[in-house]
Amino acid sequence: YQKTGPYVTVTMDKYIEKQFEVEKQITAGEGLPQEYVLSDDQIELNPSVITISGPESEFSDVAAVKVVETLEMTTEDQVVKKTVNLEMYDNTDSMISRESKPLLKMSSETAELTATFLNIGTPTVRLEGINGTPADGYKVSAFSVEPSTVTIAGMRSVVSETNELVIPKDVLSVEGKKEDVSVEVDLKDYLP
Repeated sequence: YQKTGPYVTVTMDKYIEKQFEVEKQITAGEGLPQEYVLSDDQIELNPSVITISGPESEFSDVAAVKVVETLEMTTEDQVVKKTVNLEMYDNTDSMISRESKPLLKMSSETAELTATFLNIGTPTVRLEGINGTPADGYKVSAFSVEPSTVTIAGMRSVVSETNELVIPKDVLSVEGKKEDVSVEVDLKDYLP
């Protein structure tokens, strides 16, 4: 029909809600001492999942919600806590400005981030001994552990006290053996 005078057009769209797990892109600042590392499993976000609600047509290019942050470790404090901004990102990994999507509402625009910087250590790995007696006519002429040192990360108080990881002798048995014996060991079992 013919429109005359002022008029208003109303566009209808389905209202939806979508949940997004917040992706963490957290890095350590350049001033991080060499004996420390920031591990992703030591970074917590609250909330870690958010809900975005709004018109379905507005969601077409929203691919993710992320926190992108560079953290500095302050003096001897291994734990950093701060409030960080949550941002929407598209499929090309470009940030979507909130101004360009005013009809989309995030359940939270910030999150509380807790990150623990871990101390790095390089203890030696030692085999306590060998279990058992080889077959008649055979003897153990030598044994070695490879690698002889490993890199570990943890709280400074624990790492500084861990100079050696000792593998118990019952892990390696030569009972009745006539050939070389090799055993793969999960060193996690021997961490403090």
